[in-house]
Amino acid sequence: KVGLLMPNDRHWLEAFLALTRIGAVGVLLSTLARGPELAHMIRNGDVDSLLMADAYLTSDYCALLEEGLPGLAGQSGREGRIAIASAP
Repeated sequence: KVGLLMPNDRHWLEAFLALTRIGAVGVLLSTLARGPELAHMIRNGDVDSLLMADAYLTSDYCALLEEGLPGLAGQSGREGRIAIASAP
């Protein structure tokens, strides 16, 4: 399951079509959700990977995810991957 956190534009459409093409399940996350709500959706949606925009209009998705998933802040990521114990 791959979470999509991005506005509805051509990038969202390309990502969603690519997910369906490879047989992945797209978990659509609301761009209006706040940090704790995003963390809840990621945990309960059993999201394994997340495709996201860094920001859109007044929403900074990186900051919102750091707010909802406190273990995220300060991770440098190894080989482009970030793993958080409190989320899948």
